[in-house]
Amino acid sequence: MTLHMNPGWEDAISDMAVKAVEERFQPILDSVFDEYAGQSVEVIKPVLSQRWAAGNDNASITDPELTNIAQAISDGKRVVMANGSPT
Repeated sequence: MTLHMNPGWEDAISDMAVKAVEERFQPILDSVFDEYAGQSVEVIKPVLSQRWAAGNDNASITDPELTNIAQAISDGKRVVMANGSPT
């Protein structure tokens, strides 16, 4: 048996992985935004960190990304996953 890969297969797999990450973490970002928008960064950070870890087998989110996302949510800005990263 011979296995032939179509051209661009690596990009297709990479795209699927990015989409999976976005689908897993966007609901977490949205729930924190919905519940905590406008509150202080100090209130948001531990909640975001805990939910991020719960979302994927103790995945960690570290500074400065944690603080930047918490600040955006505190400022009332929805954070959106794009290309596998929060923006």
